Amino acid sequence: MTLSQAVVVAVFVAGFALTANGCTDHVRACVAPVRAQVEPFMHSPESVNAFLQIITVDLVCNELLTFYQCVDLALKTECANHTLDDADYEAFELIPYFCGPAGRPVLEAMSQAPCSKNLTSIRAMSLLVERTCQVEPAETARMYYWHNDVTGTERDLAVLCPLENQARTCAVSGSTALCGEPFGQFVNKIWPLARRGVFQLVNCSQSTRQATSFTKRTLGQLFGF
Repeated sequence: MTLSQAVVVAVFVAGFALTANGCTDHVRACVAPVRAQVEPFMHSPESVNAFLQIITVDLVCNELLTFYQCVDLALKTECANHTLDDADYEAFELIPYFCGPAGRPVLEAMSQAPCSKNLTSIRAMSLLVERTCQVEPAETARMYYWHNDVTGTERDLAVLCPLENQARTCAVSGSTALCGEPFGQFVNKIWPLARRGVFQLVNCSQSTRQATSFTKRTLGQLFGF
């Protein structure tokens, strides 16, 4: 396999760590099988590389769809009275998208690309998406937030959303240039997870979701290593 599937595992599973006490046990049980697959390989660059060589799109999607169905049941039962914010809801719904007829061809194409087998290239793409593309527009957004706080004026999405879009466009085009069109499509779709800092406070979709309250954490925090 390839790094692309590992990215998928990390992106999707890292998006969910439970904070609502009433359904903690259920969701932990959902996470456990994925953790059992991933944790033994996350201790060194060598073990990560070994992980990349053995998993496939089929394996990733089988595990993630099982995880999705398990959490979906929790959302309808023990967790039904809590809320899931927009970014986390969108992250959760990426699982059936990327493992379904619309998104799976993207994963398959990623798995065939040279970048998917090159840890250095993936790290370069991650740095571009999570830092380089976001630093300048995020700084402008922070200054705008500071101005609002000082003057007591209301924040305007007409100012903030173009800044987020600038960062997103840079991330998508940069990923495409580094690793090819499928990676650009992937980054565009997972942007709610990739955006950092002040952009996590910007809700340009203006939608609300009802489900369970999760917080985004890194894979290491979620799995405890």
